[in-house]
Amino acid sequence: MNLLRRILNAVGAVPDADGAPRSRRRPGRVFLGLGVQSFMRFNDGDPERVAGLGLPPLSNVTDVAELLGISERRLVWLCYPQHGRTRKQDHYIHFAVAKRSGGTRTISAPKTDMRTVQRAILRSILMKIPIHPAATAFYTGASVVDHAMLHTNCAVVVKLDLTDFFPTIGWRRVRGMFASLGYSTGISTMLALLTTTAPRSRDALQYACLPQGAPTSPAISNIISRRLDARLSGLAAKHGFVYSRYADDMTFSHASGDADIGRLVSSVQVIVREEGFVLNDGKTRVMRSHHRQIVTGLVVNDGVRIPRENLRRFRAILHNTERDGFDSASRDLGQDVREYARGYLAFIRSVEPDKAAKLVERHPWLVP
Repeated sequence: MNLLRRILNAVGAVPDADGAPRSRRRPGRVFLGLGVQSFMRFNDGDPERVAGLGLPPLSNVTDVAELLGISERRLVWLCYPQHGRTRKQDHYIHFAVAKRSGGTRTISAPKTDMRTVQRAILRSILMKIPIHPAATAFYTGASVVDHAMLHTNCAVVVKLDLTDFFPTIGWRRVRGMFASLGYSTGISTMLALLTTTAPRSRDALQYACLPQGAPTSPAISNIISRRLDARLSGLAAKHGFVYSRYADDMTFSHASGDADIGRLVSSVQVIVREEGFVLNDGKTRVMRSHHRQIVTGLVVNDGVRIPRENLRRFRAILHNTERDGFDSASRDLGQDVREYARGYLAFIRSVEPDKAAKLVERHPWLVP
């Protein structure tokens, strides 16, 4: 206890009742845990780079707190409990959802305070950073249709999948990303702590990563993947392929059926590994034009369309709704059938507007 007290005194902090440190208001002196305290340096940034990117200048803890619209004490509270085996406060709600391919995925949804802070980081910093043109997800106006359109009417389409895309991006990589924008080690450390968290079962800082469910995670993943996208785009162009990435879904297509697929996949494996990601070899697919080619859930053999079985399933839901009533259909679906149907209709309209118009004609209740 005496040792801990001496450490806290040295950095100008004393603990609150909840275990988080309370600053003595010495400028730049906050305690965020023994695992990160050595990174709290604020004199090694590149202000000119920050200014050149049009980002807000952040020189100390006070600047970060003001940018996020919270007190310094609140800022420390949001940073501090996200690591360490004795954390008492978790700023996320963790739950598992089933994957379509089997197994489960852990969702870490930020609670209100953390979500508000992350949205401020997204708006003030992350949205101002350009991403590679090959990235077709996680920004305003992006859609699965845009991604699929790049690979229509091709002799061969190759799909590859990145394993555990967000969990692969650890807090040190996130800190390095903020540092690459020109922010000091201390500022980058705080921003990384605010945008990563560790699983409840393994809450040491070394396991902290991008949370699936945080508003900042998609933008950070796109920024960190810029070099991956650049290298894969260069590889694709060298061998006559078109490349694009939608989140963890990478797609290559070629106009010739004689394209060297084996050489492409081998080179992709090397680049993915060198860029710190992991390829899910079990999900690699080579689709030729005489079979159905699916890209982000859409058929791309001849233009872009929704798979027939998906439309049949949707029409069945509409039929059952009109036969059994909204309440019964909602119970069977597990959610409000009106919201689901209108949402899926909007998706159909974005892909095949003619089919959407015919559905509305037959089922007028789809239009609120």
